[in-house]
This record gives sequence, structure tokens and C-alpha cells, in this order.
Amino acid sequence: MNQPTGPPTQTEPAAIAEAVRIILIALVGAGWLTLDDTTLASIVSVVGVLASVALTWWTRRKVTSLAAPRATDGTPLVSAEPPARPAE
Repeated sequence: MNQPTGPPTQTEPAAIAEAVRIILIALVGAGWLTLDDTTLASIVSVVGVLASVALTWWTRRKVTSLAAPRATDGTPLVSAEPPARPAE
């Protein structure tokens, strides 16, 4: 199985969204940032939606279409011809 490579923003957008949420809650909990519960919930929701969109986009780039399969360079992928059966 291929392991993802690259910075976390390209490999784990859901983890980035969770990190933003944790940092935001820590800032509010420490009293360095004053937000009411509604604002905090809205920010966390927006970050979650953005992470979901990013994760969907990232995943779709890694999937080969079955309708018109192509390699990363644009070359059409065609299945191999089945082997010929010997005459009986």
C-alpha cells in the first residue's frame, strides 16, 4: 500500500481541521480569546465544512474514473486483451 507523502495540508486535511479546532478551544479555554458559544460553534462548523470539501477534493484526485480511465499523464488506460483459448 502506498503511503501518502507531502506536507500534512496535502495528506490530512481532516487532521488540520481538528488541529485548528483544538487550538481555538485552547485559546478560548485559556481566556486569551473571548468568544461566545454560538460564535465558537460557527467557527468550528465552518472549519469542518472546509476540511470536508478539501478531503473530498483530495480524494477525488486520487481515484481513477471507471467511465474513462486515464493515467496521470492523460494516457487512456485500456484493459489487456484476454488470452486466446487454444483450439480444442
